[in-house]
Amino acid sequence: MKYIFILLISIVLISCQYKKTTASFHKLHITYSNGWGKRFSVIIDSTGKVILGRKWADRTFFNAQLDDQDLLKLDSAYRRTPFESYDSTYSKDDRSDLYSYKVVLPDFDNKAVYVYGGIAPESLKSFIGCVREIVEKLFLTPADTAVIFESHKGFYPVQPPLK
Repeated sequence: MKYIFILLISIVLISCQYKKTTASFHKLHITYSNGWGKRFSVIIDSTGKVILGRKWADRTFFNAQLDDQDLLKLDSAYRRTPFESYDSTYSKDDRSDLYSYKVVLPDFDNKAVYVYGGIAPESLKSFIGCVREIVEKLFLTPADTAVIFESHKGFYPVQPPLK
């Protein structure tokens, strides 16, 4: 009887293991700048692990973990955004300090979508709004690591020569 009880408890424990929420994307690399003050680069993986860089000059890095609700919200925004059909650049010609962002998608052979100004498709604007909202409320812990953000490479457009 004792062995049957132990066997039943083992079966129940094995069948009730906690299932971790995961997203449909493998990894996202995102860089955002509002033109003057707020800037960040972030890598978010399918389990909600976050690596964030805030100060690009002195290279300050942080770790965080998305809760299941935020991971599902981000995944939903990702699935509603048809990245595969987007152009690689949406940019205004004037060189005023506009907000900009770049999303690099390893799931699409590192496809990069760069936006400078407000001319992106609505679903892309909605996606970056979701990312900004989630990043602003993260509980960050300092990271003793250095990361190269794929989305930060070539982020700022080349300035034309002064006349």
